[in-house]
Amino acid sequence: MAANSKTKAKTDIPELNIFEKIKNFPEFYKEAKEELKKVVWPEKKVVINATWVVILIVIIVSSVLGIVDLIYTNIIKAIFG
Repeated sequence: MAANSKTKAKTDIPELNIFEKIKNFPEFYKEAKEELKKVVWPEKKVVINATWVVILIVIIVSSVLGIVDLIYTNIIKAIFG
């Protein structure tokens, strides 16, 4: 039983060598392009608003971390000065 747990799990997808992967690339590209046509992309306004939210959160978090770092730096300098 222990020997079976050490064996490699087999998958349904066969391992392809590099030449088979290169040969199959045009098919992969075509399928990927078709799948991207099915994607519902967000409107420009939604993307812009989400971007501003991310920028604002980054500024807030970095400011808080900077202040905490400054406080701890001053405490360490006071102790070991």
